[in-house]
Amino acid sequence: MSACFAGQVVEWYDYGLYGLLAAQIGKTFFAGADSTTALLSAFAVFGVAFVVRPFGGILMGRLGDLHGRKFVLVASLLLMTGSTALVGVLPDAATAGVLAPTLLVLARVLQGISAAGEAPSAITYVSESVPPQRRGFYCGLLLAGNSAGFLLATAIIWLLKTLYTSEAFDAWAWRVPFLLALPLGLIGFFIRNRLDESRLYETLKSEGAISARPLRDVLFGAPGELFQSIGIGALSFIANYLLLTYMPTHFRHLGLSETVTSQLALGATALLLISYPFMGALSDVIGRRRQMIGAAAFFVVAGWPLFAALSIKSLPAIVACMTLFAIGTAAYISILGVMYNEFLDQSRRMTSYSVGFNLSGALFGGTSLWGSAKLVALTGDARAPAYYLVGAAFISLISLISIRRAVQPVGRSTRLEN
Repeated sequence: MSACFAGQVVEWYDYGLYGLLAAQIGKTFFAGADSTTALLSAFAVFGVAFVVRPFGGILMGRLGDLHGRKFVLVASLLLMTGSTALVGVLPDAATAGVLAPTLLVLARVLQGISAAGEAPSAITYVSESVPPQRRGFYCGLLLAGNSAGFLLATAIIWLLKTLYTSEAFDAWAWRVPFLLALPLGLIGFFIRNRLDESRLYETLKSEGAISARPLRDVLFGAPGELFQSIGIGALSFIANYLLLTYMPTHFRHLGLSETVTSQLALGATALLLISYPFMGALSDVIGRRRQMIGAAAFFVVAGWPLFAALSIKSLPAIVACMTLFAIGTAAYISILGVMYNEFLDQSRRMTSYSVGFNLSGALFGGTSLWGSAKLVALTGDARAPAYYLVGAAFISLISLISIRRAVQPVGRSTRLEN
């Protein structure tokens, strides 16, 4: 458990940096464009990682089913570390011209492939290794590593902004967090490489219960299951990236200072970190499906009012709405991976999880930042990203309602069927 947690911290520290530093990346790699165009270009490159994630999901999921969960845990971490550090040393547009954004896209492609395998392998590994009646708690605790990585990234960026002038930070200091990926990645590799393979996976493989052609079985054997997987992932991507990655840009547009913006981002990330294990434990009591339906329904109803309140210059209202936003997000995301593991067939579990989850990421996560910024630019309305949030919540709600029966291959639990 500790090895998976540590790896999640490193993996999502790396992955979170790009969105948090989108403004500086836009200025560096899209020089000559106005600030709005540069930011939209940076967000478009952010989406590239999501476009390749379905392909990464096919690759990593198949490797996880055929060669083991540990193999993907180690491979995804090394790939993420290398591609993140690469961003920190890339030449800018003034030096390399069109080669600069081209290399940036390449780095994001590699990050997307890595991210495609990280969550499915880590959560599947933990789900197969802990008692079924405590699975929600442990997987929620694992997801706290996700938030811890974002929190670490946000804290380091905030520290650098206090140490350097805005001119120095925009010119070169923004690269430092990317370069820190190397020592962090080496620590994570050392920890993960000492893991034993999931015992349940070893048992399934020895009994011949793992599909020899998992991708074919996913695409042609259970297409309804695949569409459900895509649908239930929609809200997780939109809510997570709007809360953690888009909101700093949103608050800057409102005229809030960098200090206040950083404090709000840190607070939201810290609240997620605390909430994940509690929400996971709650699902062990009331059931995964019931809890996720409740969270999705909350965002369908409250998505627009939340963004309306987040778009006024009232700090108490913003803090209150960010708190509700974070708790609702934690209630949903904390058990998403458990939900996948409990209703997907064991013979192709990682492939099913990886393909459905990452197709959802490409459709919803990849468009979240660019689409939100574009909606605001087109309408002039800071509340416009609420359309994304409400729409994704509705899709996830319908998908959850459509799941009538659980396969529950990782250990019998009645909680999913509530």
